[in-house]
Amino acid sequence: MATALSTFYGDILPEVEGCPTPRIDIALIDTLREFCAYTKIWKERLTPISTVALEDATDIAFVDGSPCTITSMSSDFETTGFVSTDEIVTNQGSNDDDQNSNTGPYTLATVAASTLTLASTDSVADVDAGTNTYIAKSAYALSHASGDIVGIESPIYFDKEPVEERDIPWLNFNYPRWRYEMGSSPMFYNADIQSKLLRLIPICDQAIENAIEVWVYLKPSKTATTVEDFIASEYQQAISCGALARLQKMKGMPWYDANQAQLNYNLYDAVKAQAWRKARIGLTNFCGGMEA
Repeated sequence: MATALSTFYGDILPEVEGCPTPRIDIALIDTLREFCAYTKIWKERLTPISTVALEDATDIAFVDGSPCTITSMSSDFETTGFVSTDEIVTNQGSNDDDQNSNTGPYTLATVAASTLTLASTDSVADVDAGTNTYIAKSAYALSHASGDIVGIESPIYFDKEPVEERDIPWLNFNYPRWRYEMGSSPMFYNADIQSKLLRLIPICDQAIENAIEVWVYLKPSKTATTVEDFIASEYQQAISCGALARLQKMKGMPWYDANQAQLNYNLYDAVKAQAWRKARIGLTNFCGGMEA
């Protein structure tokens, strides 16, 4: 359930007389996004993600003559004739040695005629509906209908087993084959929050329904008109203070009040710190601080 932003107006309008409500909404959303991104109090489980199997790569079909970007590939693909090095136009971000060892990403000038085009967010893999042929997918898009993802809770779970995160420098040093090696049981994952992509390492080559379970931290989208009920219930006063601080710092406006803005920000910031602690270790009081 969600609470409308207008619920906060009663705390804000008397302090910024004459301020239009659209401007108040912007201040509220900016405050909520900062609050949630910092505290990570909003956590939800994404819809489980299914993996697809590696079968005959030579049967995968694409739109004739269309450029196709492949972000990673197994060494199997070259030997099966899916791609050969003389078809590679550019090897984005990699040197010649990487290109020859199939680490990608690659851009191909043309591909075999037929039905399937890979989007830039797809990796080597997708499903060809025409032939019902599959190739392994190395990157999975993450999304949530109600908010923007700001982080992933580690570990994630693959087929009920925990999988720990590793960053790219660690993988490059300790597991240089991570971009293309395949296997049935991923040992690690890597997440790119900016592009909302999750990679399994090694790339899973088995079809397992609802295999990947991910819990994410969220913040409201920039266009949100509501906020989660529990945030409004527990933190309405603090969020109102944060929004007021933003509005009262606007020089030249009738409601400008630098001193009051600082007081409101201090109240907001204190509760934000408490919410951060609560999200991590369950504390709402610390050294005599007020409850969130």
